[in-house]
Amino acid sequence: MDWHSRVRVALEIADGLSYIHSLDRAHNNIKSSNMLFIDGRIRLTDAREVPESVAESGDFVFLAPELTRA
Repeated sequence: MDWHSRVRVALEIADGLSYIHSLDRAHNNIKSSNMLFIDGRIRLTDAREVPESVAESGDFVFLAPELTRA
């Protein structure tokens, strides 16, 4: 994948996350298996309501650092 395509993919992921957050939802599980490449565009899957605790969140390895603090 060339540099221009990588930047475009990163921007599409950022746009998708921004949209999800505008709906008061969080993704909590950002990883390649939760991203689909459809018709030349990136689609994020597995968005959920904002969790009440880390235990309800996605994979621990992929959590935002602020969600891992007690």
